[in-house]
Amino acid sequence: MNASAHHIHNDEPAETDGLGREALSKEVALMASTALPPLALGVHGDWGAGKTTFMKHVRSKVENGAYSRHVITIWFDAWRYQNESAPVVALLQEMRRQFSRSNKLLRQANKLGEVTIQALLNNLDDLTKLVKLESLPVSAEKIQALGEQREKEHLENQLVTDGLQQHLQQAIATLLPASKNKTPRVVIFIDDLDRCNPEMAYRLLEGLKIYLNLKNCVFILGMNQQVITEAIAQAMKKHESDAKVKLCAEAYLEKLCTNIWRLPPPAKPHNFFTTHLNNSDNEPKTAINNTAQGQPIFLPPNPRRLKALANLYNRFWTKTKASPLKPLNTSEDIVSLIALRILVVAYVYQFHSELFQRWRHDPFFLEEMKDWVNGRFASDQIQSYFSALILPTRVEIDATQPTQGAIRSNYPDPSAPGIFWIAPLLQGPLSNDRPDDYKLLLQLENA
Repeated sequence: MNASAHHIHNDEPAETDGLGREALSKEVALMASTALPPLALGVHGDWGAGKTTFMKHVRSKVENGAYSRHVITIWFDAWRYQNESAPVVALLQEMRRQFSRSNKLLRQANKLGEVTIQALLNNLDDLTKLVKLESLPVSAEKIQALGEQREKEHLENQLVTDGLQQHLQQAIATLLPASKNKTPRVVIFIDDLDRCNPEMAYRLLEGLKIYLNLKNCVFILGMNQQVITEAIAQAMKKHESDAKVKLCAEAYLEKLCTNIWRLPPPAKPHNFFTTHLNNSDNEPKTAINNTAQGQPIFLPPNPRRLKALANLYNRFWTKTKASPLKPLNTSEDIVSLIALRILVVAYVYQFHSELFQRWRHDPFFLEEMKDWVNGRFASDQIQSYFSALILPTRVEIDATQPTQGAIRSNYPDPSAPGIFWIAPLLQGPLSNDRPDDYKLLLQLENA
């Protein structure tokens, strides 16, 4: 069966909320629309946690909510401009572009006149050029050249930072739709800040603080808080001792972002995973959902990783139906076992390539994996390809019933890399599997 037989899930933001974050997005949208600016809000999530999707849902609620008439939104993909010497300039230029395409601004033009609107946009351009000049590192011999450049651009009088802020604030306020009882504002969504190099991330945050701390600007920063703190710390090492750096970086971010929301991981990863399996294949959905009842989490609680795993599982399951295994022609129990075995193979293939290569080369590697996840090795016997990984659960043996064991959580940090999430299946439902059970499954990619 060809690849078109199953749907491929991409990494684009989802249009609907499949992670139970509807109430949270409403809360953030309401604060962005009503709280008194200047204001910076943070949306924290690990890579793949769904920050972009969440922020787009917030943006939609801001644009279509009860306070939407006095708000204009701007979207800024920070990582696209990480090579800019003054990233705040790229942000101002993006604001200018999106202002000029705003339907609300076009309606505002009917009141102010198109000439006035264009003059205000041009003024924003001029202010952006000045910010760029002030943001560049300047040597003494270049001062005269910069002065001549300012004259050519009709910006003879250099503005101090307060003057720049005042002019920017006035230009933005005039462009925003008027409102009698509400504070008109621009809500600026800055996405993928944690994908930028540390110096750029720090420069952009400094630019927001220096130039855009305005009474009509609200910022929503999508970020991995730990990554951004480390980026700030790395940039600050030039000015502070190592002992102070981490504390200074944390305090810097706390001062900039007065409110931070932490996106919760999927409470039931198996549910999110099975919703991305082929609609026509109910057998694996039933098997996985039934197994999850009463079992510890055995899939990574990360939406991006779950979608990637679902893509591979769909591919493998489609090939299995056309293989000698023929799961649809066997008993329900066998189909359930095959569905779980495919999940283990797909998981190891997708996230632990070193283990998969060993396993495909020698199916008896399964026994070593089972010994490892079930704690049968002394600490000094664990091979290097296992020691770098984290087991999310452990098997506790009852001395009175040595043949039985309870699976207990090791309470791993869900965002930690290298967690072998699939371990509970090899500790429980599939603990009695033999290498021969997987020989054909390990060759599915070549089937």
